[in-house]
Amino acid sequence: MPKLRMTLFGSLGAAAEDETPLPLGGKKTNALLAYLAAAPGKPHRREALAELLWPERFEKQSQQSFRQALSSARKMLGDAGSLLRDTEEGALTLDAAEVTTDIGDFERLCASPHLEDKKIACDLYTGDFLASLGPISEEYDRWLLQTRTHLKALAVELFEETAKAQQSAAQLDDAIETARRLVEIDPAHEEGHRVLIRLYLAKGQRSAAFRQYEACRIALSQHLDTNPGAETEQLLAIIKSETETAPATAQTSPAPAAPARASSPEPQAPPVEDTKPAAPTHLMTRGRWAVLAALIIVAGVWGLQSLVRTPSRPDAARTMASLPNDMETAPLTCGAPRELTEAGKPTLLLLPTHTFSEDKDIQLFGQSTTEAIQAMSSVLTDLTLVAGPRVGHPDRDLAPTELARKNAATQIFETTLRPEADGYRITMRIVDGASGQQIWQSTFTEQDPLADAGHLQNEIAMRAAWGIQEQITEGAQALFHRQYEPGSFEVFEHVTRGFGYLGEIKPIYNDLARKEFLTALELDANNPSAHAGLGFSYISPLIFRWQTGHPGDLALAEQQANLAAALDPAYAPAQNLQALLLLFKGDHDTARSKIDKGLLLSGSGADSTAFGGFVYSYTDNPRRALELATRALILRPYGTPTWYQWSYARALRVSGDPQGAINCLKQVDFQKTGTIAPALEMILAYDTLGTELESKPFVDLIMDRSGGAFSSADYCSSPTYSDPATTKACQSALERAGLP
Repeated sequence: MPKLRMTLFGSLGAAAEDETPLPLGGKKTNALLAYLAAAPGKPHRREALAELLWPERFEKQSQQSFRQALSSARKMLGDAGSLLRDTEEGALTLDAAEVTTDIGDFERLCASPHLEDKKIACDLYTGDFLASLGPISEEYDRWLLQTRTHLKALAVELFEETAKAQQSAAQLDDAIETARRLVEIDPAHEEGHRVLIRLYLAKGQRSAAFRQYEACRIALSQHLDTNPGAETEQLLAIIKSETETAPATAQTSPAPAAPARASSPEPQAPPVEDTKPAAPTHLMTRGRWAVLAALIIVAGVWGLQSLVRTPSRPDAARTMASLPNDMETAPLTCGAPRELTEAGKPTLLLLPTHTFSEDKDIQLFGQSTTEAIQAMSSVLTDLTLVAGPRVGHPDRDLAPTELARKNAATQIFETTLRPEADGYRITMRIVDGASGQQIWQSTFTEQDPLADAGHLQNEIAMRAAWGIQEQITEGAQALFHRQYEPGSFEVFEHVTRGFGYLGEIKPIYNDLARKEFLTALELDANNPSAHAGLGFSYISPLIFRWQTGHPGDLALAEQQANLAAALDPAYAPAQNLQALLLLFKGDHDTARSKIDKGLLLSGSGADSTAFGGFVYSYTDNPRRALELATRALILRPYGTPTWYQWSYARALRVSGDPQGAINCLKQVDFQKTGTIAPALEMILAYDTLGTELESKPFVDLIMDRSGGAFSSADYCSSPTYSDPATTKACQSALERAGLP
């Protein structure tokens, strides 16, 4: 009799007795199989299952759909399909005698008094119950939420008990790892933070203990709108009273804070506003168009994120009211604690491709190969992708474990192209972040990578995605991706250049971007990227408060957004643009819906996440704004645009942390930035603290940049807040500072 292993934590998975992964089916087929696997042996009436999964259809139609899904499930399971049995009463069940599940083992081991059993149970909890399964029906989703909540509560209790048991057994490093996973599962679990703080103190890691206290404070404020309790504050007092020195041998576990600022050369100042910037240098060799062709998939899947680059990098946020003595000189910076990364998901640090070649064509091929891998892998919804440091950055010299720790990565993905006698050897590998050991590698030789660059990069990206899926995520999860037609290479070049100009956030660059998009549309009127980019060029002056902005530009931006969305409904930047336009119209509910759709389509897209933080900062959900703005910074630690910092500062202020907003904005060069928005945010934060007198330099800057034409009423109402009282308070604060 064939046996079947079902996994339901994280993503649904099925494996035969020999552990061979079995392919999964469509959404409703997977939902049916998951529902049966959650309680093997329990009979379910066919009519009830049909109504559960297809409540919107008539009885005959729903039963027909059910029969089709059941047939697909049996084919999908192969020999194990016979385990889907009909009872004598005509019900359907999954044979409990031949089926095992991770949640069944998890619940059994949770009840064990033995520490080793509890460790195994912790390893089984790889994410929320069926985390990757989208909405099915109202009743099914209710069952899903109830089951997920029950199992998550068990997991929180399990991890807390296990961490304390490991501490009692003097297994401090294991206890720290368990407690870290606990606060990833439930960031607002205060006792979990306290366990970690005590463990760091036990190992003499006072600064790590303090940073954990800060992570606790931020999480409690963000998720529960509360402050740490008395017991946690007592631990803070202990941290501050500890001696300055700590045992050197105790520093073996990674601290929970974000990476420190990496040293890098200061970026060149951009050209003055009345000087036309030089166009990007283009290759005039055989590889030029072939390399650009390979980037097409990036335009559709990754959108703005992978096309806009800036050289600065934020550190972890330091928004605390007081610091231990050994941290008093630490700079106040704009960033996000790594403990706030999404719970239950592995984090892959994707290093830019190292070409080991002086050939400019090959170097460009390597750059676009990274983007292709990033785009293809972003469809793995149970994985977080983080862009790593570029070749030549000091962090590339770090050991894999140190680089992973610095970026809170569970794994590192690396691609190299090395010239050899018979061509180029292309090597991809995945390294475990904790041990530094290689866990996967794919190597092959290509005589001339530029001969058919598009086909080769697609093959590389596919190999990478399958390797990542097999080694890091739930292996059996089906990989869904879309293929984009190459179209005109010249069109794509104009679109790419246009998005690059948009990222400069200055009026002159915005004008150049608009020209690039218009040129692209003259060549191809059905290019969704060009329409979306043109729409952004119309709305950018209104968002960043340039004098070139005009209310009529909203109608032009809307026209382009609608065209882009109609041409490609799955293009995330089009959804983001529509969300911004709805925000300007005051339709906050639909704007949230659009931005949520953009987030869903973009996978781990940092730009969509940052747009989400901006949109939500105008609604009645400031916690969501801070969550998204924080996550955007985490997703782009090595290339954070100024508008990310501004959006993060806004989210801090509207969620009740004006000092944190000020600390963040102190990292902005107000003289060089192409927008007055950060200065306005600084004024609003100072007003919230009652120190509006400190706003005068920013008032002067705004009046100078706007030519005296600034309007507080216009700024606070376009876009407007969902709460009219907030709009009114915004205007009053700016007027108190001296703005007209």
